[in-house]
Amino acid sequence: MFELANWKNAETLWLNITNGSLGLLTIGLLAWIIGGSIREFIHHYREAHIKH
Repeated sequence: MFELANWKNAETLWLNITNGSLGLLTIGLLAWIIGGSIREFIHHYREAHIKH
């Protein structure tokens, strides 16, 4: 049916490269957002538990 793993065809080659790049970008951005959320949570947690 569809041969997306055909690396010899120029059209599917660029489709695979584009999809792979977008997938890596998505994973990177999700990791960045999740990491920022965790850092923000830790910052608020530590700030709330500081004894004066």
